[in-house]
Amino acid sequence: MDIRTEIYLNQLAQGIVPMDKGAWWFRHQDDDHQTDALRALASFATLAGATGLIAEAALARSGLRLTSAPAVLLGKAAKMNPLGSGGVAVALAKIIALPPDERPTSFTLLVTLLMEADERRRRRCARRGCRHWWHRDLSDPAVVDRIVAERG
Repeated sequence: MDIRTEIYLNQLAQGIVPMDKGAWWFRHQDDDHQTDALRALASFATLAGATGLIAEAALARSGLRLTSAPAVLLGKAAKMNPLGSGGVAVALAKIIALPPDERPTSFTLLVTLLMEADERRRRRCARRGCRHWWHRDLSDPAVVDRIVAERG
């Protein structure tokens, strides 16, 4: 996945890009790019420390029907291991493998999971000073251009 797409996904999770715009973008990607986006979001959420408790908060925040397939998978994992991340990781792999008609809902849920996990990680990380590129001001085009130049 290219750095500009990674930045875009992080901008969605940070609320810089509105979710409806991100959902439109996602729907207009081909199958491979949709799968890549879901994999990237799952990876980012895992790196941000998504646990069962964070997954429960993301489910509540997402506004999705809790009976949708991605929500059911993540909800079961959250209940089985609220403090751990192993069940969430297994659920994320299952969500990525869902049929194409479940992808838009999966996308919304994974963006929300990353949003929730990253917000919590930022609060902890900010105390020590954070240098991750995704914690820079991604609303500033000059910052985005520097990240692309550094990582491109």
